[in-house]
Parts: sequence; structure tokens; C-alpha cells
Amino acid sequence: MPKTGQADVRRGVLAATIIVPTNTGTGIEMLARALTSGTNPPEKTLTTAQSFPSIEELANRRSQKAQASGAH
Repeated sequence: MPKTGQADVRRGVLAATIIVPTNTGTGIEMLARALTSGTNPPEKTLTTAQSFPSIEELANRRSQKAQASGAH
């Protein structure tokens, strides 16, 4: 939810959050495919969560903080 977790990350209240994309489009595509082909959709369909900010950006921030504090 861009107005909660992502906003908290941008304000510095949270270091990171997870973004899980909506599955509405996938569900509609699966329904349409099932209706046109006459086959059942798979029993399970997974979505991919993403880190916000990215893992790479989090690692860079950690490295920069360590350098700024003189730690290695």
C-alpha cells in the first residue's frame, strides 16, 4: 500500500517494507483462459513479492552508514 508502508519508508519511519503485487489481472487472465480453452486453471498460482527499497539499495545504505561511522 503506497500510502502506508512505502510512505513510512520514504519518511524514514521504516527501513524497508515488502510489496506484493495485486493478483486481479492474473486472476482475470486465468479465468479467461479457462473459459476459452475449457481447461481448469492450475490449483496454485504464486505472486512474487519485492523488497522496497530493493535489497541492493538496502545493502548500499548499510555500507554507506558503516563507512560514515568508521566501521568496516
